[in-house]
Amino acid sequence: MSVILGKAIYYLLSTNSAITAAVNDIDGKPKIFPIAADDDVKNPFVVFERKSVKPEYSRDGKVLDVCTVEVNVCDDNYTSCIDIANSVRTALELKRGTFAGVNIFSSHLINASENYGVDNFLQTLTFEIKTT
Repeated sequence: MSVILGKAIYYLLSTNSAITAAVNDIDGKPKIFPIAADDDVKNPFVVFERKSVKPEYSRDGKVLDVCTVEVNVCDDNYTSCIDIANSVRTALELKRGTFAGVNIFSSHLINASENYGVDNFLQTLTFEIKTT
């Protein structure tokens, strides 16, 4: 179900040891946020957002939802930003199964880009995730 896909994304990112080693705060809490990061968050951090949902139907009814999810990695160090983005890719790409109660049928990276703004390097990974 696409509406709760964020629960699975958070679970997959926050249980990846390479990601949490890079983005955990001083209290050990991962700086992984849905939609937007807190204004005072320190680098590095990860933000994810479901950008679109397209239901696919058969004659018998809905078969699955095709979701586009964008994951942004922010850091003030370019190399570190790339390393975290690569770990995000590993955590999400080609996943199949049930995670945090969400059944993921398939997950594919469909785009990656980079940018710089306000003292941050930004790696943006876009995934197409099919849920049933």
